[in-house]
Amino acid sequence: MFETFNPIFLIFTSYAIGVVGTLLIKWIGAYELFENHNYIGDKLTKRLGVLKLGWLIRKTFIGNFNPKLKFEGGLNKAKLRQLKRDMTFAENNHLIAFALLQILIVILAFRDIKLWHIIGYTISNIVFNLYLVFLQQYNKRRIDRILERSERTANL
Repeated sequence: MFETFNPIFLIFTSYAIGVVGTLLIKWIGAYELFENHNYIGDKLTKRLGVLKLGWLIRKTFIGNFNPKLKFEGGLNKAKLRQLKRDMTFAENNHLIAFALLQILIVILAFRDIKLWHIIGYTISNIVFNLYLVFLQQYNKRRIDRILERSERTANL
């Protein structure tokens, strides 16, 4: 089944699994458990190179995959809140995809699969799922700071 190493298939399939998983979590009413988490802080996000991946996404065709996550226009609280909701959805998709795919990779490790396939799948899973979770969290924190500043200046 996994005789050939195909990280592109892995990335797209894992994201589709993540979307289904997120919709399932919403359907059973447990979505709130996955909102507003911060697994790592801004310093570690920068140190791990997550922001460099974000730059790469913005500057290449990859940035076109989810047009909902682009912010254009001036400071608009409603747009920022909607963007944060869309980012949360995307973050959860990638988090669920990462977890389920890593479980599959561990299962495959006990099968007759080459070690370099397991390492390659794991690295691809980390970069294209876990790093994107961290990137979404970083961007959501930035949105929160903008909204907080906006609220403070409105109250003055």
